Amino acid sequence: MFGFLSAHPYLIANIPMLVAMIVVWRYARPREVGRLVAPAGLLNIPSSLIAFTFEGDYWTPDRFGGLLIGVEDLVFCFVAGALAWLVAAWPFRRRIRSTFRWRIALTRYAVLGLLGGGVIIGSHLGDRPSMTGFAVASLLVLATVLILRHELWVFALTGAALYSAMHVLVVRLQFWIWPEYVNFWNHGGLLGSTIAGVPLFEFAWSAVFGAVWPVTVAFVFGASVETERESGVPR
Repeated sequence: MFGFLSAHPYLIANIPMLVAMIVVWRYARPREVGRLVAPAGLLNIPSSLIAFTFEGDYWTPDRFGGLLIGVEDLVFCFVAGALAWLVAAWPFRRRIRSTFRWRIALTRYAVLGLLGGGVIIGSHLGDRPSMTGFAVASLLVLATVLILRHELWVFALTGAALYSAMHVLVVRLQFWIWPEYVNFWNHGGLLGSTIAGVPLFEFAWSAVFGAVWPVTVAFVFGASVETERESGVPR
């Protein structure tokens, strides 16, 4: 049992976060923020289909069963999507409002997913670095959404700052528990170097993801931040 736990840090390390996100979704108040935690996570699960584009130049994780896309990727994508929305929206938690309609949400998500996913796959086929394709795709999606709903920029700021900080802290804790976990990352080049033991890849990835994902969630689910006057919340 101990051997399995130590041999699969990518899977085991994210399970406590998965449980935490489910608990937050169930019990967080106010509900306007909490009820989008699980949908934000579920909406990010299809991102696991492009996990292979990060293989090699970013990292090479050991997956349970040796699969190209493993259950680890599904768990991580859910956790990342849920957590990014939660921390980005939390500063405005008493002023968040949303119109939750799955048909509209899935349509919007499909359009943005094809846009971003197409860029990432195209970049991968063109033999570009994985972070290049991811960053370009993310910024393109972010720009598209902000053109349509410019007021969502606040989620990009809080998401980039708070999610990246939270993600890096969690990863550092995981490295402390599983010292060999850091060897999954590619340590070549500038992004392969580390700060406080965490590869710069993780700082860069989490900042970009933290900026684009909460904005995407807010757009897809029709979320917005009311002004103090509209919400009745004092300054």
